[in-house]
Amino acid sequence: MKTNVLSGLVFTVLVLTVSSTFAQYDPHPIGIDYSENYRGQYHFSPKSEWMNDINGLMYHDGKYHMLYQWGKKIRHGGYATSPDLLHWTDKGVALIPQESFLPQAAKRNVSGAQVYSGSGVVVSGETAKKITGSSKEAMVAVYTGTKVGTCLAWSNDGGESWHDYANNPVANPTKGADPRDPCVFRHEPTKKWILAIYEHGTTFYGSTDLIAWKKLSNIKFGFECPDVYELPLDGDKNKSKWILQDANGSYLVGHFDGVKFTPQQEKMIMDVGPDFYAAQTFFGPKMPTDKLIQIAWNDHWNGGIGEKPWERNATFPVELGLVSYDGKMRLTRTPIPAIKKLYKNTQKWTNKTIHTSDKGKNILQDVASKAFDLAVQFDLNGATARGFDFKIANKTIHYDIAKQKLMGKRLKPDSNNRLKLRMLIDWGQLEVFAAGGVFSYSQQFAFTPEDSSLGLSANGGEVQLISMELNEVARTWPNMKKHKPKKPNILVLISDDQRWDQLSCADNPIIPELKTPHMDKLARNGVYFRNACVTTPICAVSRASIMTGMYASTHGMNHFRTPIAAEVLSKSYPALLHDNGYRTGLLGKWGMGTEGTEKVFDVFNAWMTQGKYFHDTDKGKVHNAEWLARRTREFLESSTPDKPFCLTVCYKSPHHPYQPDDRDKTLFDDVVIPKRKTDTPEGYQVVKSDMMEKSLNRWCYFDERKDEATKDDFEKNFLRCVKSLDRSIGQIMQTLEDLNLDENTVVIYLSDNGYLWGEHGLGGKWLLYEESIRVPIIIRGPGNPETIRGVKLDSLALNIDIAPTILDIAGIAIPSEMDGVSLYPALKGNNGPARKDFFMEHVDIIKVSTPIPDSMGVRSKEWKYIRYVNVEPEIEELYHIKTDPTESHNLANDPKYAEIKKQLRHRYDTYLRTLKN
Repeated sequence: MKTNVLSGLVFTVLVLTVSSTFAQYDPHPIGIDYSENYRGQYHFSPKSEWMNDINGLMYHDGKYHMLYQWGKKIRHGGYATSPDLLHWTDKGVALIPQESFLPQAAKRNVSGAQVYSGSGVVVSGETAKKITGSSKEAMVAVYTGTKVGTCLAWSNDGGESWHDYANNPVANPTKGADPRDPCVFRHEPTKKWILAIYEHGTTFYGSTDLIAWKKLSNIKFGFECPDVYELPLDGDKNKSKWILQDANGSYLVGHFDGVKFTPQQEKMIMDVGPDFYAAQTFFGPKMPTDKLIQIAWNDHWNGGIGEKPWERNATFPVELGLVSYDGKMRLTRTPIPAIKKLYKNTQKWTNKTIHTSDKGKNILQDVASKAFDLAVQFDLNGATARGFDFKIANKTIHYDIAKQKLMGKRLKPDSNNRLKLRMLIDWGQLEVFAAGGVFSYSQQFAFTPEDSSLGLSANGGEVQLISMELNEVARTWPNMKKHKPKKPNILVLISDDQRWDQLSCADNPIIPELKTPHMDKLARNGVYFRNACVTTPICAVSRASIMTGMYASTHGMNHFRTPIAAEVLSKSYPALLHDNGYRTGLLGKWGMGTEGTEKVFDVFNAWMTQGKYFHDTDKGKVHNAEWLARRTREFLESSTPDKPFCLTVCYKSPHHPYQPDDRDKTLFDDVVIPKRKTDTPEGYQVVKSDMMEKSLNRWCYFDERKDEATKDDFEKNFLRCVKSLDRSIGQIMQTLEDLNLDENTVVIYLSDNGYLWGEHGLGGKWLLYEESIRVPIIIRGPGNPETIRGVKLDSLALNIDIAPTILDIAGIAIPSEMDGVSLYPALKGNNGPARKDFFMEHVDIIKVSTPIPDSMGVRSKEWKYIRYVNVEPEIEELYHIKTDPTESHNLANDPKYAEIKKQLRHRYDTYLRTLKN
């Protein structure tokens, strides 16, 4: 094994420190926060520039240290440290060669024109004294200094400074770069340091002090970057074997006697992926584990995937083992167990039949992630599918059942014909482990940054899924708090026509089969107002109230053909935030005219009409929900840390004509959606009048229910649009996390109004019934204490409360013109709004051939009073919604409730007088 203590000499491979100082020189630009596209969130990569071979892995002074080749034009010794192999700190450049391209301020501190690959050990006592001049324990890097030979560099202050050994080279003098890549390890039986180097295969040298070396033997095996270590076979330390590997991942298993390596079987490959190179192991008696830990370069000169401002990465640390497998001795690679410390949002599935993609359902359709650890097991007995596919954004991972190949590489199931896979996905990095770790596959792939969707489907039949567990993996890079704006960012997401019961976290979802995991996650991490309503149930007017915090009677916009006045817009939350230093933007459905928008929004990518569900792009048509997720990412990526932002995203979903994303068009095919309770002749009798009989609501009812098939299409496509919307929300939330913006961004989600699904014999919206005015309102943001997260509040919250809430969060005075109140106190654990009731209005609507009844009213927590105006005689309705939530009994003419009606009439008159003034 690579662990020894000899005459007080302790050695181990270079490991990362946690010191706040840099190793030798910091070449990286300021402000890099590891949120760039393709940047792994739990894999190591340098802040900037090129990363190449791993050059030295050491454990010293309770820390892990890593040297790696850094710099594309001239190779240097990059340096990083970690306390746990999970959280790495880029310490800059430790080894700076003589032909460095860095400024002269970067002292050339080591021998050689360039620093080529090598290894690292830890020494003390006389060996340390010979190299460093002190017996103090020191880390020693052994590397190829081009135009010089095998050289030593050392640090005895924990890696903060590095020094050249005075008498370099110590071995293998060269005028170029060969021999190269020395690997140094300790052979305890012969009490010698052993150096294995790429030289006509692999040549072994021996030394007692790391300085004077004697050639021992040569074996015609290997290409670059050898590593040598000992492992117990099948866990039996009495049957330990030595492994000799090269940069390509080829390895021999055999015996090493301190002089010669003797193979005991033919060459094997430890990783069959296209991006695995120059792996190296940690060693040392003080390691916290007795397992051998390996890290490799996650590339194989394959051109990268467009990473900027850095290039290339490291693989995730694995534990190595040696097992008997198919009559051979095979290495196993298994991710270190510490990854479990990073798990969040675990999801599990068991005993599922995965059908061919054109018939079945994607069980991962509600999951959105680009950083996760997935463990899955299939039973291939009786499988009729040709294979199955995992879809990760634009990447497909295919297993061919007949050929027993994963991504074209041989992988057979176990003796019970079961296949177990484990996949680490980290943005642009893919690592797959199977067959107990015998199968290992490492690859970089250029994913679509704005796409976090996942999929699992079978090809040409079905296959049985025994179990699957997906653990999202948390980001390990430090948050750049010093660059965060002092004020919180604000993101407002507005759906269209989605009523309060059309998300699965509602108290009584419209159907149990509707699952909205991303809306639900917002509610789990925020505050859900279960008794939220709009004051005017029509798209553009309600959105004007959302923007301004005003009733329609105050802001003066009563339909989409009358644009909002520039003077009113100047008092909206986007305008006031813009005036107070926020970067503002609006994407999607607007419909309120363009006057004054150039003074309010820094980014305005919106349309004035209903808009369309599909957008043309250079890669084909994209659904509106997906399109908005992509535009949101562009806005967020272009934001700067020194300026807070407020972005409002206005969806078309799930508005008419109900065109879902292609990914959702078969959802609910097998679901029978029952009629609503009041969708009966008796239900209609409660609200029937000559006015209602001629109304647009009655026309919509019959248009959407011409027959059972029409009703089925309307309702299912409506809910499919909700699913498309939910996926988009998941993508946007993932973008916030990707860009390290989630911790300082308030997210507000609501709908502009609800929609009647046949209740009362009516369709459409516009009226003041619960199905039309009640909506979801969810607010998740920084400052939500743990005790309030996931809480559902009963207090009356309104669309006109959104603007004052946003201003309150941003620390901006709320104008007296706003009719709403701030919900911010509720987000801090205090009570919600104390209002007892609110005013409802939908009047002076543009006249069309099929009219919309003009109505106003008052709603409290218990009662609702509606008056249809501009009709002779005016019609009154009174409902006790606490005991009659479906509004099935009009009590307006019941003498027992005359006093209640009188009180509500008085509130109605008070609101009218107040709003007119």
